[in-house]
Amino acid sequence: MTKREKRFEKILKGTQASYRFADIRNFLEHHGFKAEMKGSSHCIFRKEPYLHITLVVHNNQIKGFYVKRAVHILREYNLIP
Repeated sequence: MTKREKRFEKILKGTQASYRFADIRNFLEHHGFKAEMKGSSHCIFRKEPYLHITLVVHNNQIKGFYVKRAVHILREYNLIP
């Protein structure tokens, strides 16, 4: 199992209190999302034509709640198993 797969597995488990922004960005970009960050603490990930996920970033960390919600959305739209 590669380092990337291990990181993705941790994200899918959703057990951490916070996650590194870079790990979540890589995870979502791997699933076809594009990041938009316009100088505020909010980062919007979009997947055309209709899907978007907004995450709040503080000190390059994202709280576990937002990550769990993002994983739930991906599962709801059958983008991950």
